[in-house]
Amino acid sequence: MNPVKLKVFIPSDFVKDWNTNDTVGYNTEPDVSLQIIVEKDFKCLDETTEDQSDNFENPHTTCQE
Repeated sequence: MNPVKLKVFIPSDFVKDWNTNDTVGYNTEPDVSLQIIVEKDFKCLDETTEDQSDNFENPHTTCQE
């Protein structure tokens, strides 16, 4: 299977003041077939302070770049 790039176009009126308004997201229902990929959320390897108690154990032992 060949990878496919997906471009997302959002109306300019929506993004015009997005950094300063209270709008959180944009929702639309395009007339296309779309594959959704769900991935595990692994615990971070850095010194994060967020609650990660419900995350999967990270299979790596060090951060990878």
